[in-house]
Amino acid sequence: EYSELHDKLAKELAVSLASRYLEQAQYEERHGKWSSAALSWSKVCEGRPDDSMAHMRAANALLEAKGDLHRAQQLAQRALELRGESADIRRLLGRVYIAAGLKLNARRELMMAIAIDPKDTLAQSLLAQIKD
Repeated sequence: EYSELHDKLAKELAVSLASRYLEQAQYEERHGKWSSAALSWSKVCEGRPDDSMAHMRAANALLEAKGDLHRAQQLAQRALELRGESADIRRLLGRVYIAAGLKLNARRELMMAIAIDPKDTLAQSLLAQIKD
């Protein structure tokens, strides 16, 4: 009973603080404070579990901070679930996989990004870098 009440209050608090964390995350990103931005974006995701942009930005901040790549992958995949096919998110997943040393997964994601947006020069460049 107390546990349920605690969970309910924690969710309400996360929702109410999400916009404050969003502003903080954007400030931290602008100033290159990637670890802090990753934490702030994660808190935005808690309060806005269906916000694809927040999940994508959290994943990107984790990647830039050289943080938990498994968590970055989960966040990016959630963003993809929420938004549907997106070259930006596929490219981000590709970057996460490159950082994790998973070349085959990276190649697959980057090829999907290029299939969605054939003019995605960043995805093309990343794909060229991982070809053996």
